[in-house]
Amino acid sequence: MRPIIDLSGRFFGVLTVIDRGANDGRSPAWNCSCACGRPDCRQRILARGENLKTGNTTSCGGQRSKHGRDPSKNRRNNSAYRTKHKDKLKRVEKIRNVHRAGKRRAWNIKRKFGITIKQWNAIFANQNKCCAACSATAPGGRGAWMTDHCHETGVLRGILCQRCNTTLGWLGDTLPKVKAYTKLLVKYLKRQARSG
Repeated sequence: MRPIIDLSGRFFGVLTVIDRGANDGRSPAWNCSCACGRPDCRQRILARGENLKTGNTTSCGGQRSKHGRDPSKNRRNNSAYRTKHKDKLKRVEKIRNVHRAGKRRAWNIKRKFGITIKQWNAIFANQNKCCAACSATAPGGRGAWMTDHCHETGVLRGILCQRCNTTLGWLGDTLPKVKAYTKLLVKYLKRQARSG
């Protein structure tokens, strides 16, 4: 554990550190006096040491920002606005999440397979927008199509439904392994049919 550096007497913005305060559970906290001079100045605050050192905490929050706005008033207005326009903000956030998910998916496809989302859509269109293995028109599982690729070479093979992709993974992912495993399963089923 690193030794705690005593910040007593040091200045951070308009804050002066007085002494060590009660630990806030994550890092040492310090009692500070504020000299922002605002009417709503709290004068004494407890601040985390790392926030003081990084410049995240430089006043009690009563000081006006660079643009002449009162941060404490802005927080109150923001809270009131969010309460008043809850449904509107939910709708906006839903649209943002869909957009973010699309961007994240495009980024993942580019990173993993080296193709753009346009190229991926073209491959899927060539497959008649269905699973390349079983021709299912719905992806199943969590509702996302799986981009199948060879794990040895990294070459993209096609777009599969959840069931085919999982089955291929369980069977071993390569043609010799799938053939060998399929033979074992066929032999097992024939044996069961004879004994039944």
